[in-house]
Amino acid sequence: MWLRRVLDADRDGYRRGERTGYDRGYIDGIEARKHAQHLVADVIGAHLARWDGLRADFGKPRPGDYTGGPVAWDGGQRS
Repeated sequence: MWLRRVLDADRDGYRRGERTGYDRGYIDGIEARKHAQHLVADVIGAHLARWDGLRADFGKPRPGDYTGGPVAWDGGQRS
């Protein structure tokens, strides 16, 4: 029974391809791939926004960074 449904669906898809043109399936595949690529680009964009820029900017100072000079030591633990 299951095999019959699979073969019927395959036959129906083949006939639909003959009617509508096989290029439609190719175009659908391209559209699905581009959609997936846009999702990845959105995730990367969010990541870059969270980390204040690009890889080349990683070593640049950020607000709150130590800018140098003496630091008060309260006599506590040494590293």
